Amino acid sequence: MKTINHKDFHKFLILFLFFAVFFHCFNCFGYDEDNQYVDGVTGFSLTVPDSFKKNRYVFPPVYQSKKEGKKKDYIIIDKIYKDITPDKAFSLFKESMEKHVKKFKVNEKSDLQIKNHEAKIISYSYEEKREEGEVTSYILFLKDGSIINVVEFIYSILKEDDAKKVFDSIVSSIRFETPTKIVHNFFSPKLYEINKLAEDKKFDEAETLVSTEILYNPDDAGLYFLKGEILAKLKKDKEAVTNFIEAFDKGYCDFSEFFKDEDLNRLVINKMLDGLLENKKEILKKGREFLVKRIRKELASYYEIKIPESNLILFTDIKNNVAINILKDSALTTIRFAKEDLNIKIPPYPILWIMSDNREINKAMIGNLMGTSTYIGGVYLPSYGIFFADKKTGYGTFVHEFMHALHSGDENFSNQHHPRWISEMLSTIYETLKMDEATDKIVVVEGSGRVYPLIKAIKDKKMIPLSKIM
Repeated sequence: MKTINHKDFHKFLILFLFFAVFFHCFNCFGYDEDNQYVDGVTGFSLTVPDSFKKNRYVFPPVYQSKKEGKKKDYIIIDKIYKDITPDKAFSLFKESMEKHVKKFKVNEKSDLQIKNHEAKIISYSYEEKREEGEVTSYILFLKDGSIINVVEFIYSILKEDDAKKVFDSIVSSIRFETPTKIVHNFFSPKLYEINKLAEDKKFDEAETLVSTEILYNPDDAGLYFLKGEILAKLKKDKEAVTNFIEAFDKGYCDFSEFFKDEDLNRLVINKMLDGLLENKKEILKKGREFLVKRIRKELASYYEIKIPESNLILFTDIKNNVAINILKDSALTTIRFAKEDLNIKIPPYPILWIMSDNREINKAMIGNLMGTSTYIGGVYLPSYGIFFADKKTGYGTFVHEFMHALHSGDENFSNQHHPRWISEMLSTIYETLKMDEATDKIVVVEGSGRVYPLIKAIKDKKMIPLSKIM
């Protein structure tokens, strides 16, 4: 997945309902018969009608009607990991749908309270590009703390009145139970909102909000760096530098930020950041010690596995030694290839890898960062030098995210900022690394599933020219 820093949070708005693009392939999977859905992270629960069966292999949870035939009715349960209102969630959803589908139409909408939680229900339709024709659906946005729960019912078999009864029965069954799992959240849920204010050049409002958030999250390095950026935009340079120093003291580790923004680069040119840039190793060492200590406290129940050959620390609750060895192997394969073939050095500061044995927790940690966890298997944050991954996405994802981490470290100590497409190119091409046992060499396996769409795009002349990319 893409590397992101705090600036990019707002760009990952969820595109919920391209589900129709995929639903034909769901017929080939097996199903559970369990119709009581309980979110192991939040405690949000509901009852799915007996006429639906669960797809065990799809995330987020998907239930489809049991009736045989090509057409199906679908229930999709998802979350938006943003501290926004149901109205705002609907607004973002509507904006996305109008951009990506034909004849999007809102038929009905209503506001309500469900177990003292603010909610919004919408009935809508749009025209499917393929043979399905018009798609009709009910969707619920329900706020729970800094999360929006989303329940959607896409129907094509049931008539409108019957579909409404089914959806009403689902909504009436919603409960909030005691969560069985803990999600360790290291990042402020307000980062999205602060970034949006800054992007809209509302710097005074952004400064007020980020200052308030620091009071609630005094150890979040990203908040301090973001405040420094906002202050630099307001030409409060001395205050900006103070916040940048605080950010690195708390574990921030992306020096490349100073070379891609003109206001931050102004501070470099004026030699106001010499103290940071000339003492990187010592500063990063101190900051990483602070961050690792914080993570150890938050993840007290996790194992801490050091992989010294790669300067990587894995925090995990996985107990299976075979699985642990696979994770170690993916890291060692990546570091060996990066050193021997790309001449990338191991960063002198530890890179942190956090992964649970529980898929809901992995997806929730990713969701807190990206705004959605629907299709994302992993994410690396150069700002914090941390990557998260969902273990079911496999070896290639671990290699991909660790390659991002190594490349980011290389940028850090070169005082460079590379375009995202270069970072994604390296991680994507080399995510199919493996060890050739005969030659004891790292090789790239041909036939990566990501290569074929690229080849087709080139043949169809739909590829963006390299000159335009650069």
